[in-house]
Amino acid sequence: MQQRTDQKRIIFVVDEASELLGKFTSDGVSFYRALRTAFTKFETEASWLFFVVMSTFSSITYLSPELAMDPSFKPYSGYDDVNQNPLNPFILGSSFRVNNDRHAILTKTVEECHDPQCLYSMGRPLWKALLTCATPMFTHELLSYGRKKLRNSLDNDIKLTKKEEILAVLSVRLCLSISPTSWYVPSLVACHMGTALSISEDRMSMVVTYPSEPVLAVGAKMFMKNQENIGRMISALQDFLTHGAVDRGYKGELIVRLLMTLAMDKAMGSTGVKEVRLKDYLVHFNRNGADVSKLIEGLESSGCEDFDVEEELKKLKRLNLDWPDSRAILEDKKRNLPAQAPPPLTYADGSVCFTHFVSLSKSTQGDLLTHDLLRYAYRRSAAIVVEEGRRGIDKVIPLRVEEDKFVGLVVQDKNRVSDTLQSLTNADNDATHHKVNVEYFLTEAEKETFRSAGVDLERNWPAILFAVGVDKVGADIAAQLEQKRFRRNNVSDTDRFNFPCIVLTGLDYSDLMNVDAVVRLKGLRDFEVLPCLQKQQDIPITYGS
Repeated sequence: MQQRTDQKRIIFVVDEASELLGKFTSDGVSFYRALRTAFTKFETEASWLFFVVMSTFSSITYLSPELAMDPSFKPYSGYDDVNQNPLNPFILGSSFRVNNDRHAILTKTVEECHDPQCLYSMGRPLWKALLTCATPMFTHELLSYGRKKLRNSLDNDIKLTKKEEILAVLSVRLCLSISPTSWYVPSLVACHMGTALSISEDRMSMVVTYPSEPVLAVGAKMFMKNQENIGRMISALQDFLTHGAVDRGYKGELIVRLLMTLAMDKAMGSTGVKEVRLKDYLVHFNRNGADVSKLIEGLESSGCEDFDVEEELKKLKRLNLDWPDSRAILEDKKRNLPAQAPPPLTYADGSVCFTHFVSLSKSTQGDLLTHDLLRYAYRRSAAIVVEEGRRGIDKVIPLRVEEDKFVGLVVQDKNRVSDTLQSLTNADNDATHHKVNVEYFLTEAEKETFRSAGVDLERNWPAILFAVGVDKVGADIAAQLEQKRFRRNNVSDTDRFNFPCIVLTGLDYSDLMNVDAVVRLKGLRDFEVLPCLQKQQDIPITYGS
């Protein structure tokens, strides 16, 4: 009898089918093999049924056991050439775009975006569906649900014990670079909300990431309020770095991200997400003998000081830039200054608001660090890890200075043992007086996006330099010299720049973590992966033998 071509089909999707491989009938047949046997019955008796087998593990195409383990497996001719190779990897990730339209988010105000109904919808469609379905979740229920998904658990326990759940929480908040070949990767995607970006053809490696999802980041804050969890996270992070699960090339940067995240959690308090004045955020880096609150006024650079021609000429001479026409040019500049410049808004009174870090990709086309990027990141409560190769800085925290006008709190990380507070704050230190200058770390096209938004780039952005390699606790502001940076051989093209940069040394941040966690943090900073002494002696050059 000829089959009708217009016959309707029903598709059955069997999810997490790999779980059936570990369960067996009384006579030793796996549940998965029994399911496949059932499929063959439907093939002859109900051909209008179609079955799809799914799994969130990258080994899904190996669900067919070896021939010796599965007597019912009957390969067709040509099997050796075709059927031994697994199917090509296939990842469907386009659904992430649904609630993450950058243009639509930028048309909303900051206050609209920070409303939980809007903020927690940013991410995978699941979150908005749970907030807007027929029986919607309250926001606190959604946060609890997100925590359970991160832990792959049904209970509300906030104690983190398993390495996979610790890695997931740290990745959501600190933007870890996870090794594609790590043993943890399949589990992160299958059970801990990780997102697969690509899978190798041999299924031996998978690139996994945690995109910006504020609901997971805010939910994970609860885990990091527990001091025991912080200690476990630091120890686990050392273990991940030791065994290559996480890229260990940026150990100092990870330490700084952790410190800055804990300080932001402290400043925000128990609420989900709220804006915090920059000066109220920075005081959480206070330590005994290192009072940051006294340095905050040093971040202010008014740009309205009296312009003295003779003093400017002295500075030019110190910089060996004594052109014959300098006086005429400077006199002309003084005549063209406004009679009384209005007092500027202070950056220390601007606001910061972040719950997690996101990283910029070096492969992205065009200029990355734009004014719109800071507007967008702030609306998502995100801080930015700059792309590899960016000059001068490692991180940018969006800083809201007016209604929709932004600059950045720029951050530089140093993990050198030889640094001292005095050397880093000296006027001739290149790291604090040159590299944190917007003229240095922004491209011309990027600077233009800020000028177009009305941002005065003559006022340098506030900056922090974390010297985590130094043991001695200290805090000071880099010496404030109104130096000139000459890019061209024409003095008329130059402007005055201040270089406000707070320098913090040591790791004893007692306001952020207990003594045990501080000890573990120092251990994380100082650890090295070393073989036993005998093995070191067997390896020439590397260990000094």
